[in-house]
Amino acid sequence: MTDDDRQTEVSTSERMGDVRRVLADRYTIVVVTLVVLALVGGAFTATTIAGSGDAEQEEGTTWSDSGEFTHSAIVQNDTGVFEQGDELRDRGTYFTRATPELDVAYEYRLDTENASADVETELLLILQSVGDDEVYWELTEPLDSQQSDSLATGESHAVGATVDVVEIEERFAAIEDDLGASPGDTEARIVARSEIDGTVGTESVTHHREDVLVISPDGDTYGVDAQLEQRPSGQQVEGVAQTGDDGWFQAVGAPLVATVSLLGLVGVVLARKRGYLDVSADTRHRADRERFDDWITVGALPAALTDQPRIDVDSLEGLVDVAIDSGRRVIEDTNDNCYYVTDGPLLYRYEPPVGTVVGEDESDEPTDGADAPE
Repeated sequence: MTDDDRQTEVSTSERMGDVRRVLADRYTIVVVTLVVLALVGGAFTATTIAGSGDAEQEEGTTWSDSGEFTHSAIVQNDTGVFEQGDELRDRGTYFTRATPELDVAYEYRLDTENASADVETELLLILQSVGDDEVYWELTEPLDSQQSDSLATGESHAVGATVDVVEIEERFAAIEDDLGASPGDTEARIVARSEIDGTVGTESVTHHREDVLVISPDGDTYGVDAQLEQRPSGQQVEGVAQTGDDGWFQAVGAPLVATVSLLGLVGVVLARKRGYLDVSADTRHRADRERFDDWITVGALPAALTDQPRIDVDSLEGLVDVAIDSGRRVIEDTNDNCYYVTDGPLLYRYEPPVGTVVGEDESDEPTDGADAPE
C-alpha cells in the first residue's frame, strides 16, 4: 500500500468518523428534522395527487355560445322586378339567373358569463349526394378560416365566402356524368366548424360547434336553409377543474423529499440501534482538538502552576468555554498529555482519553481497532 493510499484510507475513515459523531451528538435534532421533512413532502405529494385526480375528472360546465349565418346576393341583370345592383338579403329562395353568386357570412359569438376562449372557425363547402340516410358521394373544399385568441364574453369573430351556384350545378352535373349515375339528391352545404378551448371561472372547457347552411339548387331557383346547432340555454358541456401548474416541487420534489427523508429516518434509527453511531472518546477528542485548534497553544506548564487548586473539566469543548470566558488560552501540555487553563488562583484541566498523544498530528494516529500504517 502506497503512502497516498494510506492517506486516502485515513481521510475516508476520519470523514466517516466525523459523520457518525455529528449524527450521534445531534441524533434527536436529525430525527425530528427527517420526520418533519417526510410529513411535509408527504402532504405536498398527497395534495398533488388529489388535485390531479380532480383535474382529470370530467365535469359538467355551463357553456353558452351561438352561431349565425347571414347571406345575400347582388342582382346581376335587370328584370321586371329587380334592377341590376339590387341586393337581396337573407331570403329562403334566390333566383339562379338573376343572382347566381351568394355571399355567405358566419359569426361565432361567445355568450358564457365570466368566460374567455381561444376559438378557431373553419368555413367549408361540401358538395354531396344523399338519400335514405346515406351519403353516396361527397367532396369537401375549404373556403375561409379565422382564429381568435382570448375571445371574451360578448365578443365574436366571423368568416365569409362567395359561392357561385351556377358553377356548383355544373360541378354536380360533371360528377354525375363521371359516375354514370345520379343517386339521391344533390346539395351544397356550407359548414362552419368551431373548435373552442376556453375557461369559465376556474374550470377549463373544450367544446366543438358545427353550424350548416344548406344550398339546394333547383333549376331556375335555389333554396337556402340555415341549420344551426341548437343547445338549450345553460346546457352543460365537457369541462375539467383548472388546477394550474403544480410546479416542479409538487410534481417531483415533494415525493423525492418524502422518500429520501423516510429512508434517511429508517437508516439513522437502525444505525443507532445497531451501534453504528457509537463514537469512541478518542475519536471525539481528536475531532474537538481539530475544531478548537485556534484556541490552543502547545507548551509545557510550569511545575509551580500545577500546585494550584484544580478543577477537572470533562471535555475539551468545556475547557475552551472556560478559556473564552476568562480571556485566556488553552495550554496543551506535552509533559502529561493534558490541557490547562489558568484563571487567577484556579487551574482548569482536561485529560483526554487514554491513548491520545498530545502535541503530535493526531490525525495520523490509528484509531481504536485500526491498523497502524506500515
